[in-house]
Amino acid sequence: MTAMNVLFDHQIFFAQRYGGISRYFAELIARLRERPSVTVHLPLTHSENEEAVLLEGITGALDRRPPIMERLKIPGRGTLSSLIRVLVPALDVQVRHQRETKALLSGGTMSVFHPTYYDGYYFDSKGRVPVVVTVFDMIHELYPQYFRHSDDALLLQKKKTAIERADHLIAISQSTKNDLCRLYGVPPEKVSVTHLANPLRKCDASDQLPPVPGEYLLFVGERKGYKNFQFMVSALIPLFNTRPGLSLICTGARLSEEERLLLESHHLTGRVLHCHVATMTLLQLYRHAAAFVFPSLYEGFGLPVLEAMGAGCPAIVSRTSSFPEVAGDAAVYIDPTDAESIRNGVQGVLESPALRSELKEKGIARAAKFSWEATAEQTETIYRTLL
Repeated sequence: MTAMNVLFDHQIFFAQRYGGISRYFAELIARLRERPSVTVHLPLTHSENEEAVLLEGITGALDRRPPIMERLKIPGRGTLSSLIRVLVPALDVQVRHQRETKALLSGGTMSVFHPTYYDGYYFDSKGRVPVVVTVFDMIHELYPQYFRHSDDALLLQKKKTAIERADHLIAISQSTKNDLCRLYGVPPEKVSVTHLANPLRKCDASDQLPPVPGEYLLFVGERKGYKNFQFMVSALIPLFNTRPGLSLICTGARLSEEERLLLESHHLTGRVLHCHVATMTLLQLYRHAAAFVFPSLYEGFGLPVLEAMGAGCPAIVSRTSSFPEVAGDAAVYIDPTDAESIRNGVQGVLESPALRSELKEKGIARAAKFSWEATAEQTETIYRTLL
């Protein structure tokens, strides 16, 4: 098989401290590196990203400190940082990474370039190197009411340009591909689907005491806007009232002031708790939860669904977007816009040990169908079609 030089860039590992996109690229790069006919190149010297530990065999030791401009503890540091970046671009970590990537692109040895996000800084330097862009979701296009900041508009424009100018596109679900083709008029043959896999699959399987006592529901990830967290809490108030021992644990960012006021108004302070967790603690949270509830209005894939199922946690998810594609018959489905549907779905799982047992068994089997090795193999096949 012909050897390939595959180039990735810094974008997501610089922009994201943690999250599904950086996990996808870290897992993909690590698996591609293990394939004998692929040589991976990643010009990355600095990253605070928690997934970057998977990359250090490729990049060498990474500087995990914030960039020097971010470490300046002085008033007006944002303006100063911008000024210095203009006057002395060598101090800008992103500029250095971009220059290194463009130098590799123009060197004539790269077979394929797979940028890790939508900034098209490289298009004028790529020459004949084919570009593959992964599209993760159509959230900004379908739910613009949740994205009104100028940064969101800029991101959407960069995304549109990347989609139009890429040689091939990867969608992380058939649902995302369908939306991409419909909203952007992209020919279906230009888009391939490669699913994600369970980030917790290789974690230690030994059981431990539950990190939270009592009966609890689990919500994982961001909670703003289309994630539908506050609507879910309001929908579950009758259940909290009739089950005094029930609590709801959420991970991700700390509870916002708006969320705290909502909980106070419904006397749920102390019943809905935030928990900042490491990987192993998250795994134990899944294993001991009465159910995992994910009432998001839309997901490009939904990695927490695989995490929950793989850990044997009963999953209650929205019947929208990619959820049926990922969960199959191994979840209870709800209408995320209907409070009664959410409440009935959760109550049905809580009150039926037989259903919980069935969901656990089906979930483990379903999650096992997804693997990062398969993702890497399918992605290499896509690269080879462009050579």
